[in-house]
Amino acid sequence: MAVVTAREALRYVASREMALLYAVVIVGVLLLGLGVEAFRLGRGSNLFFLADVLRVLFVVAGTVLVYGGLIGILYKVVADAHARGTTN
Repeated sequence: MAVVTAREALRYVASREMALLYAVVIVGVLLLGLGVEAFRLGRGSNLFFLADVLRVLFVVAGTVLVYGGLIGILYKVVADAHARGTTN
């Protein structure tokens, strides 16, 4: 197994591809938080149906983005490790 230096590890973590995946996870967490907070606060509105639909959309979109981003990060790390192992 090849030794990875700290500089290589930091360069990998801060790469553009990983930054995009981090951004997906962060946006997902923000949407989840917005949806959950809206569920907690939103019962005083006259537009119950519209508010409920928006809350559910925020929660579902946030959940999909968080899980998709985390799975993407995991896949990228495993695929890059496999590619690195086969070339060295």
